[in-house]
Amino acid sequence: MAGRVGVIAVVITSSLAVMVGPAGAAAPPTQQRPRSAWAVPGTGPLDGIGAFLFVNAPTAGPAQTTVTGYEYSMFFGFEGNSMGVMALGHKDGQKVAGFLLAPSNPLIATVPFDWQFGRIYYLLTYRIAVDVWAAWVHDFSANRWTHIASLTAPGIGRMHPHSSTGVEYSSTPMSMTNENTCAIYPRVNAFWHPPTGWRGNDMTPATLVSGNTVGAGDCPATVTTTDGWQHYALGSAPAA
Repeated sequence: MAGRVGVIAVVITSSLAVMVGPAGAAAPPTQQRPRSAWAVPGTGPLDGIGAFLFVNAPTAGPAQTTVTGYEYSMFFGFEGNSMGVMALGHKDGQKVAGFLLAPSNPLIATVPFDWQFGRIYYLLTYRIAVDVWAAWVHDFSANRWTHIASLTAPGIGRMHPHSSTGVEYSSTPMSMTNENTCAIYPRVNAFWHPPTGWRGNDMTPATLVSGNTVGAGDCPATVTTTDGWQHYALGSAPAA
């Protein structure tokens, strides 16, 4: 799954067009991708999964690229050897919630969703019929559910009890004076709570199965556990 994560995440919520620099300019460094791997205890596949997300308000300095390149994603797999993603991020300059199922022909849905830094959201996908999965996001501050989509994928089956959460910078940074250093990326602090698996109406919290990992990249990122949440720290603070 790790090799497909970045491609799928870019399809869902990438927001910046590739901007070509001067001839011979070095490619900007890439940002590492912190992840946490989870497993839902118990017997049998799942009928759904959900997780809480909170992101502190980041600030990009004048010599840094935009914070809209970050996306916040939960990944999961299915019995039919497919995978899925739910994410909050940006697309075409607009805040969106995204949902994807990836059998042989990926099914992708995004809806405008004015998510805000400093607020708690619950991302949920649940099997509502054979081969039909729906996705919603709940804004706790507004006490409001938003339906993202209901997608039909024949043969997808039910959900494996394994999932992962993470953050990544999915876009190509814009050309700027410090594009060859990691200082191009603005600082972001995001928090995922352990997912909850659903078997029918029974909810079971997931546990970390292999700790936290950081995907390949030039610029360091960290994952730590803070008050039961997984804390993902990426990028650099703006220069004073």
